[in-house]
Amino acid sequence: MKNKRLFLGILVTVLVFGMSVVGCDKDPSDENENENKNGNGILSVINGTWVSGGVELKLNNGNYEQTISGFSTTATGTYTVSGNRITLKNSMGMTSTADYLPNEDKIVFVGGDTFTRK
Repeated sequence: MKNKRLFLGILVTVLVFGMSVVGCDKDPSDENENENKNGNGILSVINGTWVSGGVELKLNNGNYEQTISGFSTTATGTYTVSGNRITLKNSMGMTSTADYLPNEDKIVFVGGDTFTRK
């Protein structure tokens, strides 16, 4: 049972980051990450804990933690905001891209994973 949970956790992490990396080009705003850290004031609006299934994403002023249910922290890194576009970069250098939908208060990753506030 533990092996299945571990496998599921690894699979979810790989899918979230893998689909995001494959599904997007290099964003021109990545050239100067500090320039867009407070893009349109969204940075402080999206602070908090977001969930999708058994995955929890904690955003805190440009830093993030990802945890899969039943495991300790599985990924950490930083994120930047440009308009409503969020770019996460984990500690291994992999990036993921998501859009913040303010009218629905959701974060939708390029691969289709949708996170809502906890």
